[in-house]
Amino acid sequence: MISDSEQYFREQYLTYARRFISWARKRYPSCPGEEIEDACQEAYMVVYQHWIEGKVAKNFQAFLFAVGKNILRDKLKRVIRAPIQMEFKQEEEHLLEEIDEGTAEQYNQDHQASVVESLLAQIGSPCNEVLRMSFFADYAVESIASAMGYESERVASARKSKCLRQLRNLLQKLGINKDDLL
Repeated sequence: MISDSEQYFREQYLTYARRFISWARKRYPSCPGEEIEDACQEAYMVVYQHWIEGKVAKNFQAFLFAVGKNILRDKLKRVIRAPIQMEFKQEEEHLLEEIDEGTAEQYNQDHQASVVESLLAQIGSPCNEVLRMSFFADYAVESIASAMGYESERVASARKSKCLRQLRNLLQKLGINKDDLL
């Protein structure tokens, strides 16, 4: 038997899913309809999971749109591998302003972390390790040189620069603005 709160959640989803699909079709006219519907369904699952965990957004529509937008953006990057500019119209900005800040911020941080993990996996070894030591473990260049078995700090510094350049090139290739990950 479905509880009143579950029924309410389903009604909210049905109402706003149609709006999201309509908005996404206008915003991304070249995107196939099934990709948009898949993104909407995936967004629903994320929002539902947050709801189950008690992380309820104050504005269901705004949260569904924010999650769906991120999922759709990722899908489009994988499908067409072209830069996607996420310039919001005034209406979209208004919706996003209403998102429960804590929930939206946590989702965006989780999303950014998964993007960074994916990028580090793509650049491979030894860059993966060098950048993790430098930025996540806060190792000094001399510690990186020692841990990686490099001859000197200069070698470690050069490797770090090369790895950062490789990461920037990958970001550019995927159409991701590095400022979106900060």
